[in-house]
Amino acid sequence: MTGIIIFAIVAVIILISINKKKGTTDMKKPNKISSIITDIPIDKAMKTIINFAQIGGYKVDDFNEKDAIIVINLSCDLY
Repeated sequence: MTGIIIFAIVAVIILISINKKKGTTDMKKPNKISSIITDIPIDKAMKTIINFAQIGGYKVDDFNEKDAIIVINLSCDLY
């Protein structure tokens, strides 16, 4: 019984730490930033980038359409 309780506590701690690693548009700017310049409307460009990222196996952590910011998690599971 003690082993199950310890396992549950460790699992909760791991889940909390994983959730804290997600990027958001409210965070300070990361070291690796890419910008794209395009002539198409911003909403269409953002939808295309998000779609391309998701097809490629990346996770979109957050996006802010007003400021044209997309946070993409680069630790993807392609294999």
